[in-house]
Amino acid sequence: MNKAKLLAVMIPIVLFIDHAQAIEIYNKNGTKVDLYGGMNSRREFNSDGNYDKSLVDLGFYGESKVTSDITGYGFWQYRITGGENEWSSNGGVRQQFAGLKMVNVGSLDYGRNYGVLYDVERYTDIAPYFSGDTWTNASDNFMVSRGDGMLTYRNEDFFGKLSGLDFGLQYQAKREGYDPDKENGEGYGYSLSYQIAQGLTLTGAYSNSRRTQKQNTLESEGEKYAEAWGIGGLYTSDHLYLASVYSETRNLTPINKSWADYKTADKTQNMEFVLQYQFDNGLRPSISYVQSKVKDKTAGNFDMAEYIQAGVLYKLTANVQLWFDHRFSLVNEDSELVNYRIIDDDRSAAGVIFMF
Repeated sequence: MNKAKLLAVMIPIVLFIDHAQAIEIYNKNGTKVDLYGGMNSRREFNSDGNYDKSLVDLGFYGESKVTSDITGYGFWQYRITGGENEWSSNGGVRQQFAGLKMVNVGSLDYGRNYGVLYDVERYTDIAPYFSGDTWTNASDNFMVSRGDGMLTYRNEDFFGKLSGLDFGLQYQAKREGYDPDKENGEGYGYSLSYQIAQGLTLTGAYSNSRRTQKQNTLESEGEKYAEAWGIGGLYTSDHLYLASVYSETRNLTPINKSWADYKTADKTQNMEFVLQYQFDNGLRPSISYVQSKVKDKTAGNFDMAEYIQAGVLYKLTANVQLWFDHRFSLVNEDSELVNYRIIDDDRSAAGVIFMF
C-alpha cells in the first residue's frame, strides 16, 4: 500500500487533509520519519451556552527499508483537548501501531487503529465540525471507530493484478476490565473497495464481535454479538466531493445518556449524504443530511438523530484555515425519550486551524 493511501486510512480528520505539509524530521540510511500536527481553536454554541472545544493533534509516521520489497512502518497520534484552565486539559493516544508492508502483497500491522467499518464512514465524516456523531461516535466501541488490539491486513490493487480493487481484513483482541461501553470481545471484520471509474469509488465493510460477560449481564441478555455493516459511495473531481453512506448496527450502538446505565440498541439504521465544493479562491462550502433510526424492543422505535449540516471552510494558506458549521436538528424533543442519547437541538461551531 502506498503512503498516500495508508495515511488516508490512518488520519481521516480535517486537520490532516493536506499531507504535503508534513515536516521530515529524519531521513538517513533508508529510514524516514515525518511529523504531522494541527491546532484547532474552536468554540461550540447551543441553547445552553457556549464551550471551548479546542484541541491539538500531533502525529509521527515513519518508514524503514528492510529489503527492496519490504518496508517497516509505524504511526503514532496524540490529541490534547482544552480545559477550563491549564490544569484541566486532557490528552490521549488516538492511534499507535506498527507493521510491515510488501510490494504487491500488502501491509500487516497491529496496535490501536481504526476499525474497518470506518473505511465506509470516512467518506461522510468530513464536515468542519458536525459529522461522525451517530453510529461511529464513540471510540473503543467494537470495530466501528478507533480501538485497541487491532490486527489489520490491507491489500491494494488486489496483489497488483487489478487496479482499483482494495480490501482489508481485521481481527480485534478481547478488551475487558473497563466501563461496559469501552469493552469488547474478540471480533473480526473486512472491507472491500473498488474504483469503478475515474473519481467514483464504492466501499463496503462488515464486522462481528463477541460481547463481554459484563455487557450481556447489564442488559439482562444471553450471549449476543455486536454486528455492523455499511456501504458507501464517493465521487470526487477537481472541485466536487459527493458521498453517501448507509449502515446498520446490532447490539452495538449505546443509546442511553448515562454511560453508567449501559444499553445498546437492538438495531440502528443510518443514512448520511454529503456534498462539498472546492472553489479556486479557497472557499469550501459543505452541506450534509444525517439520519439515525433506533429499533429496540424495550426502548421502542425513534430517531436518534436527523439533521442538516451546513458549513464552510476557507483555506487562507496551505497551513491556515477558517471554518464555521451549523447543525439544524429535525428531531423534536420528546419527554418520554429524555433518558436516551438523542440529537434534538440546533448547534453552531466556529474555529481556526493551523496545521503542518
